[in-house]
Amino acid sequence: MNSCFYQLRCIGGDYRPTLIKLKLNTALKKVTLGRSQKATHQVKSFNKKMHSKMSRTHVEITIDDDKLVLQSLSRHSNSTLLNNKPIFSGKKFELQIGDKITMVQATYILEKGKGTIGKKIINSANQDEVNKKKISKIIIKIVEKNPEKA
Repeated sequence: MNSCFYQLRCIGGDYRPTLIKLKLNTALKKVTLGRSQKATHQVKSFNKKMHSKMSRTHVEITIDDDKLVLQSLSRHSNSTLLNNKPIFSGKKFELQIGDKITMVQATYILEKGKGTIGKKIINSANQDEVNKKKISKIIIKIVEKNPEKA
């Protein structure tokens, strides 16, 4: 399984971060979001009352057979919404690009991530031998000029 790049972009609420990058692969099959520093991605509000309503680990997103799955870990009813519908602790829901996930008052939209430049270069190089040779020459020049960045 290749790495899957997704991102959650904050579209409502006074929460940070406004963009959460999710990189799921065979080594990292799940991420958690919540107010705790122990969550994979800590979600913070500038409003202390709202921040305290977010669970330490509020939701878990896993990859299962190349599908993203959302599970609420919060014990509070109606504190997690998927596309404006409440989801309850323990139930799993398959996510689609464009889905809206609301935790307390923080609303994020699921988007396909952009990946990294390195990943794009590798994918381009793997397309054919001509690209592989061109990119190899470019990388060699970069390394020769900047050996400390190799």
